[in-house]
Amino acid sequence: MRSRSASIQPSAACKWSSRTRGLRSSSSMFVRTCGSSRDNFPGRRVANDSPQEPAQRGTIHYNTALEDSDQVISMGHPSNMSHTKRRATAYRARISGPLGAWQPDRSRQTRKSSGCFSFQTRCLRLLRRAGTALGCAVLAVGLSLAVWVGYLAETGNIHTVIPGRLYRSAELGHARFEQVITRFHIRTVINLRGADPGQPWYENELAAARAVGAHHIDLRMSATHLPSSGKLHELETVLAQAEPPILVHCQGGADRSGLVAALYMFWIAHLPAAEAATQLSFRYGHFPWLGSRTLAMDEAWRNVVQQVP
Repeated sequence: MRSRSASIQPSAACKWSSRTRGLRSSSSMFVRTCGSSRDNFPGRRVANDSPQEPAQRGTIHYNTALEDSDQVISMGHPSNMSHTKRRATAYRARISGPLGAWQPDRSRQTRKSSGCFSFQTRCLRLLRRAGTALGCAVLAVGLSLAVWVGYLAETGNIHTVIPGRLYRSAELGHARFEQVITRFHIRTVINLRGADPGQPWYENELAAARAVGAHHIDLRMSATHLPSSGKLHELETVLAQAEPPILVHCQGGADRSGLVAALYMFWIAHLPAAEAATQLSFRYGHFPWLGSRTLAMDEAWRNVVQQVP
């Protein structure tokens, strides 16, 4: 029986051959050595002679880049020498499982699975980037809307509906209210918040209107409820009899003022409904979306337009 020490040949398991041509690639081969000298590799066991790592029974990995097309790695396996040379261009030699069990290269399947994984990863990255971009866009739009609403509130939401006839605004301070009345020569002020005696804003408004001899009319309306048919009839009568130029205002100048301005253009000025409907828009701060109860103003406007033959 051959002794165990005589069966170890550290450098005889791998050598170069120039018989097979045309291979330009990188070759990785795994040699698994285990068992006794009676295994499939008689006299060809490989030991790890590296000074950094102790010799151990296990796996030794050879990774050699072939720069010469005439050089082909062949295993020192007497029974499989010709098989290795014939398959050198198609497979990477691998011995796994029981010693000597040759298996074809699985790198193609690995590449397919890794390719699929990389595709899924790219898709996930694209989705994340799209979500981030969408979130940034929504945030930018929200900030823009908030800035616009703040600007309207700061400036009093003062707008000209029909020059020389109708103007709209929010609730104004005493000084600014006097400036608007003087600038546009207002003759009638329609207060859609209703009379509120004792409140500073109301008393100041009355005083400014009396100072220039303008009429002051209180007509209470709600921005979140549909106006009744009687309220709409009263409003039509007031708009028809009011002396222009008219200033109509509510608290924010967006919802009730928008509805009244649209009705004036439609009832009194006899302008097209499409043009009058622009008074109920976000340009003036009207926001009827996302469950806002101010949608009642849009519904009231549509009801009025539908009743006209």
